[in-house]
Amino acid sequence: MTNPQHQCHGVLAQAICDADPAAQISPELVHHLATRLEPLFNQRVAVFGRESKAQELVPQLVACPGCGGRLAECRSSAAAAIVVDLSGLVQKQHIPLRCRRSSCPDCGVLLWYNYTVRSGCHHFAGELPELNCFMLSATFGFSVPWLQQFHVRMVRQHASFTSEADVLGAQAAYNSQLHLLPTARLRLLISQEWFAWRLLTRVRQSNLDLASFDFLRPMEDMIGLFLPQLQREFGRTTLEEAQKATMRCDVVVLDGNAKNRRAVCGASLAGETFSKELRREVTILQHKLINDGQCLMVLLKETVEPQREAWVSDSAVPASVLSNYLQQVGEAKLKPSKRPRREEEADGRGGSSSSLGPSMLASLTLQEIGRSSDPTDLQCVTCCTHKEGSAAQRQLAKSAGMLCACLSEGLILHMQEIYGCESLSQRYLCLASVKALLPSLRVVVHDDACHLHKYDSEAAAQIAPPEMKYVRDKFHMAGHTDAWCKETCDPALPANASLLQGIRTSVCEFTFTWLSKYKHQTKHMNKHGFQFFLLDMAWSHNEIILQGGYRPEEVAGSAALEGTD
Repeated sequence: MTNPQHQCHGVLAQAICDADPAAQISPELVHHLATRLEPLFNQRVAVFGRESKAQELVPQLVACPGCGGRLAECRSSAAAAIVVDLSGLVQKQHIPLRCRRSSCPDCGVLLWYNYTVRSGCHHFAGELPELNCFMLSATFGFSVPWLQQFHVRMVRQHASFTSEADVLGAQAAYNSQLHLLPTARLRLLISQEWFAWRLLTRVRQSNLDLASFDFLRPMEDMIGLFLPQLQREFGRTTLEEAQKATMRCDVVVLDGNAKNRRAVCGASLAGETFSKELRREVTILQHKLINDGQCLMVLLKETVEPQREAWVSDSAVPASVLSNYLQQVGEAKLKPSKRPRREEEADGRGGSSSSLGPSMLASLTLQEIGRSSDPTDLQCVTCCTHKEGSAAQRQLAKSAGMLCACLSEGLILHMQEIYGCESLSQRYLCLASVKALLPSLRVVVHDDACHLHKYDSEAAAQIAPPEMKYVRDKFHMAGHTDAWCKETCDPALPANASLLQGIRTSVCEFTFTWLSKYKHQTKHMNKHGFQFFLLDMAWSHNEIILQGGYRPEEVAGSAALEGTD
């Protein structure tokens, strides 16, 4: 980042010269005065770019990226901008630059503070560490110190986009600047700014190409471009830092966090992966046309408990179910006799019916893609510790949670989104990913270790017993009543106790007291934003632990768990 004191010196020198139109003050004296005034103003003058006047915002670039020629200011395209800074709202005249060489491929392209406008796209430009502010558009942005402070408060104090919008609004009102803020969109702007800034930070940290970053594209799409690489980089860097710190990496604690979850819709999978069992479990009661006959909606009902109903689009219905229903409707219309009374009249239902929205559709999706475990896998151990009962599935019918693998010191090594409930197949997939990342893994501590042990007995040799040891954690002892479980997965057994020497088996519970406080923010997010938000929070959480900033048991609310290990 460019030295702000040097920038402040230049602005003060220019201000002194502007106040002396007769040029009675020598350049040496101007320099001396600016140097003496600099300590008084360097925290009060908001200078973010290469501007020489405090009321302007000019990009840091000097030479054209295309030809190397000198860039010229394009004041005719300047825009009045607001920059949110630690000191309050700063009004700037945002002046873009452009190259005037006709032979340059970038001739006429406008270069704003941190992006260029080319072919209708706003591509990121500049060096991220040198930026002192971050502009979402030509008229609104945030200073990097403000973003850094906000991010620290998000990690340590669980600040939210909504609460920060309220604080900014109250501060602006106190300073009589409320008219400068887009109050109706402020929460959205803060969210977009944070996601863009954190995504660029992590992409640059992972040495990925920033050329495809476009500020005009939906942030969900931009995150989706980089998320798989960032997830791999997160695991790799966390493991490297843990090994440098000589942490034990042969034992991980696996647990699911159902507090952070989001609404899930299964419509995107319609007609692609519906199973034969699902086709037999739903039926169409009636249909209606909406949008002037352009869209067909059908009323689905489950033929098995709990027999929920929901209006859905025809595209979200298995092809065979829809075809059979339409055939029945056609045959009924061809009959010469009077059409029978509709079923809903016999049952006393009105035309609007009882609609549960996408919840029923989401639960169907969970069944169709095999997210629930086979009953034989759940009954192989008599411990009532699995989380796939009917109550759990109804509670999570519309939501997803996160499976986390943690090291004893509190580092989150791997995060994976789960759907519906913590099915054995999803836990197996998560464990396989952790094993691929951490070949030295030998012991898995889990609250439902007995079922996972039995399930993985027929899995790949690398994670199957006896190559992998499965032990339950001390915090979830209740419910483990099976004799085989007590003889195999009990952490108090001498063989298991020696493996867990110095390991905090309840580390996930400590970590989740911190992670769960984001639940009010994550429930409104889409898939990629949800996963990246928690990934970046976990990344920052790990960095704080590695720097000795706090330990998981120091997080507020975890005191009740102390003494469990």
